[in-house]
Amino acid sequence: GMLNFPRRAHYANLLPNGQVLISGGYNGGVNNGQGGSLPFAELFDPTQGTFTALQGKDMVWPRENGSAHVLPSGSVLHVGGQLFAATQSNPTVSLYMAPDSELYDAANGASAGAALNESRRFHGAVQEANGDVVVFAGDLGGAQTATVERYDAAAATFTTVGSLTTARARAKAVLVGGAALVVGGVTLDFTAGTATDVASGELFDLTNAVSESYQLQ
Repeated sequence: GMLNFPRRAHYANLLPNGQVLISGGYNGGVNNGQGGSLPFAELFDPTQGTFTALQGKDMVWPRENGSAHVLPSGSVLHVGGQLFAATQSNPTVSLYMAPDSELYDAANGASAGAALNESRRFHGAVQEANGDVVVFAGDLGGAQTATVERYDAAAATFTTVGSLTTARARAKAVLVGGAALVVGGVTLDFTAGTATDVASGELFDLTNAVSESYQLQ
């Protein structure tokens, strides 16, 4: 099937009913050709092979380059990210941070989610067996961060639980037993406008909030 809204840098999440939620992302043709981030969502039905736009159920904020995970409730938690948008006061598309988080339910649409302690983009993220989501590092739009926050799926709150040894953005994170392996990424110098590849990985103990570093070969 064909997407209703062509997009890139979007989110795709497999829902409990077997359908796939496509949300957010970027389209270069909107805003009179300036491009911009999308607030639109659609569902892919694998039995029909079709995409259906979720009309009237836009996201709270257009988002890209954050993270998205399906919670035990079936809602999708979108965390952080960024957005390109025009406003009434500034018709030229500009880059903004996508604030905090939001929840998306395919039946009811979007709702504001819990506040992050640091709104971030290009972070790593993992989901634990109990549904909690842990986000790692990233950048804040004008500075980088090493902090780690856990979203408690039952309480619907974010708590800072520690820090990585190295601040990094665009890293990858994966569960390894009771830890999260956060690998690679870049360190950012916002004054010089440079990014340096990070030649290390870290095992972050999710129970004790302790990080061990390993050099990449």
